Amino acid sequence: MTHRPVEDRETGEASPPGPASLAARRSEGGEKRREPGLARLPTIDP
Repeated sequence: MTHRPVEDRETGEASPPGPASLAARRSEGGEKRREPGLARLPTIDP
């Protein structure tokens, strides 16, 4: 997996990759928030 800055689709701001970025995203929307990266992974959601 290549780590590189990901542009937030909502704010348009580029956030640095890494645990800090993931923690920030989780604190913002929680696990229910669908992230761009998760869209490519198979989910158990109907």
